[in-house]
Amino acid sequence: MSDSPKVGSQALQIIGWATSLAACAYFLWIYIQLSRYTTEFAKLFESLAVELPRPTAIVIGGHNFIYPLIFVGAGIFVVGKEIFMRDKKLSIAVTFAVAFCVLQFVGWINAALYAPIFATVEKLSR
Repeated sequence: MSDSPKVGSQALQIIGWATSLAACAYFLWIYIQLSRYTTEFAKLFESLAVELPRPTAIVIGGHNFIYPLIFVGAGIFVVGKEIFMRDKKLSIAVTFAVAFCVLQFVGWINAALYAPIFATVEKLSR
């Protein structure tokens, strides 16, 4: 017998579903927040009449398509893999990997949204 405790199959299944549902809640929350922020940034840039860098223009112009694709797609993937993936330890690891990738994507979006502001500040400071 081993001294290390073993996590039962039922417990792993519950943990797997819990992490997947938590990830989906995160995807929903960040989707709502980014949609609001992107709309406000679009209004700001329109009122300032600044020239937008390509990444910013892509985010602002396509956020109604890009955000659902990424966030809803990640949620569907996380729930779907929970149904079909038998190894629950791997399933939990994949959930965290997907959440990490979404987090990186959010960082790129934030950088794209703030780029015109940083460029304007840089021009003003010269």
